[in-house]
Amino acid sequence: MTSPNFSPLILLHMLLNSYLHLSAYSSSFVCDPQQRLALLHFKQKFTISNDVYNDMECERQSGSTSGSNPKMTTWNVSTDCCRWDGVTCDSMTGDVIGLDLGCSKLQGTIDSNSSLFLIPRLRSLNLAFNDFGSSNLPPEIGRFASSLTHLNLSNSIFSGRLPLDIVHLSKLVSLDLSINHFDSVHPQFFNKLFKNVTRLRELSLRYIKINSTLPSNLSSSLTSLDLSGTQLQGELTDDIFNLPNLQKLDLSLNIALTGSLPRVNSSRNIPLRLLDLSQTGITGDIPASISNLGSLEVLNLYDCKLSGILPRFLGNLSHLVTLNIKSANIGGMIPSSVTSLTQLVTLDLSDNYLTGIPASSNITGLQRLVQLDLSRNLLIGVIPSWFSLLTSLEEIHLPSNMLSGVIPSGLFKISSLEVLDFSYNKLEGTIPSEFTLPSLRFLMLDNNQLVGRLDLLDEDLIPQSFLQLVNITYIALGHNNFSGVWGLDILLSILTNLQGLDLSYSGLSVVTTNVNQSVNPEFYALRLASCKLTVFPEFLRSAKQLSVLDLSHNDIHGQLPSWTGEMWMDSLSGFDLSHNFITGLHHHLPWNYLLHLILEYNLIEGPFPLSICKMNFIQIIDLSDNNFNGTIPNCLGYFKDLVMVDLGNNAFHGTFPMINGCEQLGELNLNSNLFDGRLPRSLAKCVALEVLDVGNNQIDDEFPHWLETLPKFKVLVLRSNNFHGSITSSRKTDFQFSKLRILDISQNKFSGTLPSKYFRNLKAMMNVSDEETEENYTKSPIGWKIYYHTTVIMKGMSYELVRILTTLTTIDISNNLFEGSILDIIGSLMSLKVLNLSHNGLTGHIPYVLGNISKIESLDLSWNQLVGEIPQQLTALTFLAVLNLSQNHLEGRIPQERQFNTFDVNSYLGNPELCGFPLPKKCENNQETYQNSVQPDDSQDTESAFTWKEVMLGYGCGTILGSVMGYLMLSTGRPKWFNTLADAAEDMVNSRQKKRIYVYIRK
Repeated sequence: MTSPNFSPLILLHMLLNSYLHLSAYSSSFVCDPQQRLALLHFKQKFTISNDVYNDMECERQSGSTSGSNPKMTTWNVSTDCCRWDGVTCDSMTGDVIGLDLGCSKLQGTIDSNSSLFLIPRLRSLNLAFNDFGSSNLPPEIGRFASSLTHLNLSNSIFSGRLPLDIVHLSKLVSLDLSINHFDSVHPQFFNKLFKNVTRLRELSLRYIKINSTLPSNLSSSLTSLDLSGTQLQGELTDDIFNLPNLQKLDLSLNIALTGSLPRVNSSRNIPLRLLDLSQTGITGDIPASISNLGSLEVLNLYDCKLSGILPRFLGNLSHLVTLNIKSANIGGMIPSSVTSLTQLVTLDLSDNYLTGIPASSNITGLQRLVQLDLSRNLLIGVIPSWFSLLTSLEEIHLPSNMLSGVIPSGLFKISSLEVLDFSYNKLEGTIPSEFTLPSLRFLMLDNNQLVGRLDLLDEDLIPQSFLQLVNITYIALGHNNFSGVWGLDILLSILTNLQGLDLSYSGLSVVTTNVNQSVNPEFYALRLASCKLTVFPEFLRSAKQLSVLDLSHNDIHGQLPSWTGEMWMDSLSGFDLSHNFITGLHHHLPWNYLLHLILEYNLIEGPFPLSICKMNFIQIIDLSDNNFNGTIPNCLGYFKDLVMVDLGNNAFHGTFPMINGCEQLGELNLNSNLFDGRLPRSLAKCVALEVLDVGNNQIDDEFPHWLETLPKFKVLVLRSNNFHGSITSSRKTDFQFSKLRILDISQNKFSGTLPSKYFRNLKAMMNVSDEETEENYTKSPIGWKIYYHTTVIMKGMSYELVRILTTLTTIDISNNLFEGSILDIIGSLMSLKVLNLSHNGLTGHIPYVLGNISKIESLDLSWNQLVGEIPQQLTALTFLAVLNLSQNHLEGRIPQERQFNTFDVNSYLGNPELCGFPLPKKCENNQETYQNSVQPDDSQDTESAFTWKEVMLGYGCGTILGSVMGYLMLSTGRPKWFNTLADAAEDMVNSRQKKRIYVYIRK
C-alpha cells in the first residue's frame, strides 16, 4: 500500500506528464498560417548557389567542416513552419519570432514587396553569408521597429544606400551590417543610431564606409564595437575607455585614424578583453597605463607606427592570450616580464627592430604558448635554452635574424611542435643527432652555417631521424655546409606526406634511380640547385600540383623530358634549369601561369619557344647563354607583367619587337646577339626600366636620348654596335639619367664633344655611400629575388655582374670619335669606380679635378691627343689599381707618390716627353719640375707652396732642417742643385723598393 506521504509527488508527476503531452501536441500546430504562407513565398524568390567563398567563410566562422547549410530545403507545406530548419516560433502564440538563414546559400534579391516583412513580431533575423545580388536593403526593414532585437546581415552582398530606417529599430541589442557594399554612411547615421537605439550592446560595421570621426555619443551599454576597415578619421581619444561595459573594441584597418594609444584611467575597473588597433595611424610609445587593462586577453597593435621599446609592464597583463605587435617599429630587448605571462597562447613580435631575447632560464610563464613568431628582427646572440621548456609549442618562427650558435637540442624533443623555422640566420654546429618530432610539418633550417654529415644511405647517421618525420610536409636545408648523399627514392617512399623539399646549395648530393615514380599528388616545390643531380627526376610525373622547380647548377644532360609537356599546366609558377647541359626543349611548354622561366647557361638550340607567347603572366624570361637562333616573335612586346628579359649570348637576329604595356619591365638584356635595326622607341614607356644592355650586336641607331625621361634608369650598355652621331639631350626633364650608375657606349661611332649636360646630371655617381651595398633586385610574388645583371669592362677585363651592387659606378666611352677636352665636371663624380675615355680624339690637358674622384679604381685615358703634365692631384687616388695614360702627348716628370709608385711602364708608353720612374728616361737636371697646367687662374701661385719634394726633404732631414732647405729653395727660384738632389733621392727610393720586393719574394 502506498504511503500517504508520497501522494503529492505522484499527483505532481501526473500533472507534468499531461502538460508536456498537451504542449507537444499543440506545438505541432502552433505556426500561424499566414506567416507560414509568407515564408513559403519568401523561399520561392531564391535559388541555392554554389558560392565557394561563402562556404569557406561559413566554415571558418562556425568552426564546423560542413560550412554552409541550405536550410530552406527542409521547408514544405506538409510540415508545420515551426519545425522548419532556421525557424523559431513563440510557443504560446504561434508567431515566428526567429529566422536564422545564415550560411544558407541563398541567391536572389530582397525588394520592398518581400513577404519577409509580413512577419510582424520577428525578434531575430540572421541573413548572413548569402548572396543578395548587390540589391538594396529595403527601408521596410523599419517595420520591425517594435520587435527586432538581433539583426545580422553580414557578408550578404547588399549595396546601395544604407536605409536610415535602421535607426528606428529601437529595441536592437545586436546589429551586424559588416562586409557589404553599402555606400558611404552619412555621419548622422551614428548620432541617430546611438540616440534612438539605447539598448545596443553589439555593433559591427566592419568594412562599411563611414569616412568620419569616431562618434562621441557611443552607447554606454555597448559590450562589443567593431568599426574595423570603415575609413575612420581623426584622433583617437582617451574617452574610448570610458565605456563601462565595453569588452571588445576593434578599430583596426583605419589608416587615417591617428593619435597616440589612449591612456587608461587606473581608477576605473575596465572590463575590456579585446583591443585591436592594428593597421591604424596610431603613433608614439606604448603607454604604461595599458597595464591597467587587467582583463585584457587580446592586444593587437599589428602594423602601427609606434616607436620606442617593448615595455616591461606588458608582463602585468596577466590574462593575455594573444599579443600581436608585429611590424610596429618597436626595438630594444624583449623584456623578461613577457616570460611571466601564464595565459599567453600567441606571441607575434615579427617585423620589428628587436635586438635580443631574454637569456634567463628562470621563466614562470609561457607554458601555454602555442605560437611564437619573432621573424625578421635584428636579434643577435644564441637561441635561449629555455625555449626547450615550452612544451605546448606548435609553431616557432625565428627566420631572418642574426642569431648564432647552435640549435638547442631540446627543441627537437617537443612532441607538439609542428613548425620550426630558423632560416636566414647564422646558426652553426650540427643538427641534433637524435630527435623525435611526430607532429612536425615544416622544418626550415636553410640559409645558415650548419655543418655535419647527413647521409640517407647510412643507417647509423643522423638522417634516419628525418625518416621518422612521418607528418612532415616541407623540408628546407638549403644554403648550408652539410655533406653526404640523399636518395630521393628512399626519402619519398617513406615520407609520403612530403609536399616540398629544398636542398639547394646545402652541400648535399642528391641521387635517384628514377625507379620510384610516385610522390604525394600535392607535392608543390622541389629545389635541388647545386646538388650534383645527373638526371631529371621522374617522380615529378605524379606531382600534379607542382608550383616551383629549381634544378639549376647540376649535371643534367640531354633533352627536357617529353612528358613535361603535359604537366603542371595550371600550377607551375617557377621553372629554373639554368647551368646544366640541356640540349633541347620540346615544342610545347604548357605552363599557362608560369612567372619565371630561367634556362640560362645550357646548350639549347633552335628558335625562340613560341609557346612562351601563351604564358600571359610571365615575369622573367631568361634564355641567355644558349644556342638559340632566329627572330623574336612580336608577342614578346605585349606582356604586361614582364620584369626581366635576358636573351644575351645567343644568335638571335632581326629587329627587336616594339614594347607595349611594359610598366613593370626592369631589365632588358640582348647582349651578344645579331640584332640590327634601331632600338624600339616604345622603351621610353617602360617607366620601371633600370637596366638596358644591347651590347655586342649590329644595331644602327643614334644615341637613345629618349631614355633620359625614365625615373629609375641605372644601367645603359650600348657597347660594340653601330651607334653614331653626337650625344645631345632632347629636352629638359626632371631626370636626364640622374639615377645612371653604369654607362658603357664604347666601340661605336659616336662623335662630337663629350655631353656636358648629361655629365652634370649624373647625381647617382656623385655621392654614393660605401655603406650602400645592397644588391639591386626586386622580389617576385613567389618569393624569388630577381637580380638584374649585365656585363661590364673593369680594369681591362670583362665581368658578368650577376648581382649589381648599388655602389658600382662605371663610365666607358672608349673607342669612339669624341673630340675636345675632358670635362672638368667629371671630377665631381666622386663615387666613380671605373672611367675609360681611351681610343678617342680628346685633346687638352688632364684636368687636375680628376683627383677628386677618390673612389676610382681604374682610369684609362690612353690613345688620345692629351698634352701637358700629369696632374700631381692624381696621387690622391689611393684606390687606383689600374692606370693607363699611354699613347698621348704627355710630358714632364711622372708623380712619385702613393699608388703611382705601383704602376709599371705600360701605363705611360707612347709619351716620349715623360720622364721618371718607371720609365727608363731620367728627368734632365735643367728640366722644369711639375706645375699644374690646368689650374684655374686663382690657383696659379702653387709654386709658392710646399710641394712633394720639400715634404720628402722634411722626412729625410728632419722637420726643421727640411723647412729651412725648402725656404732656401723657394727664395732662390728652385735651383738646379735641388733637381739633382731630387733625382738622386728618387733613384735611392726606387732601388730600396726593388730590394724590398726581392726580399719579400724570397721570404
